[in-house]
Amino acid sequence: MLRNVFKMKSSMAFATVVLALAVSISSCTNDSDDPDPVITLTQEILNQSVNAEDLNVSGTPYGQDVSIPHNGSTISPDSTLRDIYSNVAASASIAPGTVFTKRTHMMNPDGSKGDLQVTFAMIKRESGYNADGGDFEYVMMPFSADNDYSQNPNGMLPDVSQTEMRGKLQMCASCHSKVGSYIFVRQ
Repeated sequence: MLRNVFKMKSSMAFATVVLALAVSISSCTNDSDDPDPVITLTQEILNQSVNAEDLNVSGTPYGQDVSIPHNGSTISPDSTLRDIYSNVAASASIAPGTVFTKRTHMMNPDGSKGDLQVTFAMIKRESGYNADGGDFEYVMMPFSADNDYSQNPNGMLPDVSQTEMRGKLQMCASCHSKVGSYIFVRQ
C-alpha cells in the first residue's frame, strides 16, 4: 500500500512539474520576437539621453533655422546655444528606441551659455507610427524651476495627453523632414 501511495505522489509531482513548465513556456514572450514592437518614451529612457552629439551649437550649422520658431516664440538661432544628446553612441544607427534631445539656452552677450529655455526630444518609434514625421514622436519641455535637472537632465516628460507638447507634432516634423534622417546632427 505504501508503494502505491508513493507511486501516486510521484506521478502527481511529475504531472505538476510538467504542467508548470508548459504554462511557463507558453506565457513567456520575448520582445525581440515581435518584429516591430510598440516603443514608449518614459522618463527613465529620456533621462538616458546624455551622450553628446554636438555641443554649443549656434547659428545654422546644419543649414536650417533649427531654433525658430519654437513653442510660439521666435528666437534667432544666432542668439541661442544648443546642446544635442542621444541615448546611443554617435556612430550607432537610428533604430526604434533611439532618443535625441536638444537643450536650448539663451546666449549671453559675451557668447557664453545662458539660461536654459526649453528641451526638445524625439524618439524613433515603431514603423508606421508617424510616416509624415519619420516615425518620430516629438516632445517639447520648457524649462521648469520645479524640475531637479540633476535627476532629470532633459526636463520632465509631459503626459501623452498633452498633445500640444508631445506626439506627432507637425510643427517639428515639417522642419525635420527637410533632412533625410530627420536628425540635423546626423545628416
